[in-house]
Amino acid sequence: MSQLNINFGKLIASLLITFRRRRVSFDYLYALYAPIKTLYNDFRKFKTDAVYRVTHNSQVFSIENVLNDKFDNQLRRIYITDSYAAEKNYIYRRSEAKPKYIYKRLEDKPKFYIHRRFYFSPDDTDFIIVLPAAIKPVDSTGLNIITNQIIEQVNYYKLASKRFQIIWI
Repeated sequence: MSQLNINFGKLIASLLITFRRRRVSFDYLYALYAPIKTLYNDFRKFKTDAVYRVTHNSQVFSIENVLNDKFDNQLRRIYITDSYAAEKNYIYRRSEAKPKYIYKRLEDKPKFYIHRRFYFSPDDTDFIIVLPAAIKPVDSTGLNIITNQIIEQVNYYKLASKRFQIIWI
């Protein structure tokens, strides 16, 4: 925005009276405005960050964009998928006389599929964040740091009632 672009050098030169425009006067005024310029730069960074946060919301594509912008800007491989809401199939022994157990192939019985553990939401998660293994740090400290950063980002944007799980593949 044009009203936030202030050239302090030109401002000082234009406000200084012409007969006071000496090198010593400029140097003195530049030294006085250095803290103001630091505050101005901090404000511009804050404004950029605030505009970025306001332009993103809790929609899936928006959270994906935020995560990809911060953690995988080049290849953008981070994505969000729904939690798998299939019925859980428990496997029992025949002696237990429960409804489901594994049959032999030759027996003409109904089939059911065994899924990976993370497809089922053990704590009733609403969505799963899938992260590529290429961005996973090797050491546990780095892993904790990046995981906490991801959790912080997602918690900022997600709805309060939604729960999520992070998966590295």
